[in-house]
Amino acid sequence: MFRLLSLVPGRDFGVPLAAVVAGVPLPDAEDQLEELLEAGLLMTSPGDRYRFHDLLRLYAAARHRAEDGTTSAATQSRLRSWLLDTAVVAGRWYEPGFGTPPPDPGRLVALDDRDQALRWIKAEKDNWLSAFREAAENGEHARVTEVAEAMHWFSDNWVSWGNWTEIYRRSAEAAAALADLALEATHRNYLAWAHWACDHNHAAAVDAANRALGLATAAADVVQEAWAHVYLSWLRSAVDDLASAADHVSLAMELFDRADDINGYLTAANVTIRVLEKAGRTREALKTYQEVMDALAFPGNRDRISPSVRDVTTLVATHNVAFIHFNRGRWDAAVEALRSIRGQFEARGLYEQAGRVHLMLAHALAHLGKDSEAAAEYRAVLALQDRIPAAVLEEARTSLTGVVAGRPNPPTRFG
Repeated sequence: MFRLLSLVPGRDFGVPLAAVVAGVPLPDAEDQLEELLEAGLLMTSPGDRYRFHDLLRLYAAARHRAEDGTTSAATQSRLRSWLLDTAVVAGRWYEPGFGTPPPDPGRLVALDDRDQALRWIKAEKDNWLSAFREAAENGEHARVTEVAEAMHWFSDNWVSWGNWTEIYRRSAEAAAALADLALEATHRNYLAWAHWACDHNHAAAVDAANRALGLATAAADVVQEAWAHVYLSWLRSAVDDLASAADHVSLAMELFDRADDINGYLTAANVTIRVLEKAGRTREALKTYQEVMDALAFPGNRDRISPSVRDVTTLVATHNVAFIHFNRGRWDAAVEALRSIRGQFEARGLYEQAGRVHLMLAHALAHLGKDSEAAAEYRAVLALQDRIPAAVLEEARTSLTGVVAGRPNPPTRFG
């Protein structure tokens, strides 16, 4: 066990991974890990995990090469397969059409709900990411696209991780190697999302979305055409090209409707709310918001909309309608909407959106004369100082100074 654990690529590991590496049952793995811990050959990590001291890892690796060298390839292959298989099962908790995995007494890891899946993905991130990279470098193209696909809907819950662009770049390359136009379009769309949501690289995101649109059109894949239009609308709106943004999202909604894809349609509808609000078409924006809420509440959609899509759709729609309320001077309605989503963007690693929620809420509270509550929200923005744009921080800092001095001067428009 001591020697084989040197093959684990990440900094730490749980009992199931150790059992896979050593090829022993879970109870035996736990006993052996505890013996190694008592002997001072392992250390503990948070979350019932274990790790090496760096020097002991080097020693274990040296002893492994000397005594077990011929078993390395088989052990690494077994470990990679288990990590990627488990990553797919965990990620699919968030993917429409999957959810609860079929029972498997040999799974080793409890994946009975979305929270357990999320915890495993995060805890074993370095290990399954390393396995994913190995699969890509070994030319296991179908495997690479399978893992990346399973993580797509999950990625909205951990935008700040920092590796989604690499994952979708590799999966797009794998799809291209398979000469599958529709599959490549899918992963170019995912890459467009990663370039903008994670890296704020507008040019790269536009390029990926345009390539996805061309591939989807060539493959006659209506759903991926629609997603490409969603991303292009999102990106055009980001630079205030609202006419183009409206055209793209209108096409997206038509295509999703034609394909009877409710999950994609709801995403496009949320983009529509924001585009219409920015264009000053508030009546149409509110109508679209109500359509989203009605679709979420409709009993016939209960099994068609996955829980993760439902959560994200509700969050984004509520955020979008808060802009409408604020910009129409409906401060109480804006506060109600914003308080209902406070903290949810932070939990997903969407810190810029989180900062703007706190800032808009603070401004609305200041308009209502609730200065102490407004000050608390301005300070919540400042607490995110290393993760949000300087302009947002400066607006919060200036506004806080005014509130503390008894001279609040909140803006009447936001966004």
